[in-house]
Amino acid sequence: MARIFTIPQTEIVIQPEVKASGTEVRLSQVVDDGGCVMASWSFAGKTFSEVLWDENSTPTYAQIGVWTDTDVNNRITEFINK
Repeated sequence: MARIFTIPQTEIVIQPEVKASGTEVRLSQVVDDGGCVMASWSFAGKTFSEVLWDENSTPTYAQIGVWTDTDVNNRITEFINK
C-alpha cells in the first residue's frame, strides 16, 4: 500500500551531475521486525530503502519506542536532506 506525504521543497543529488527536486514522497513499505524499522520510498524519480531505526541509529530502535507515521515521515525527510 503506497502512501504519499508532503515535505518542504527539497533538492537532492541523484547522480553527481544530476539534481532533482520535489515535494512528494511515495512511501511504499515500512517494516518493523522487532529490532529495526526499514522503509522503502521514492522521491524525485529515485527509489530508496533505508533502515530508519536499529541498535546503531540515533535515536536507537529502543529509544524511539512506539513510532508513528509522523516519526517515519520525519525520519525519511532527514534521509532525503542529507
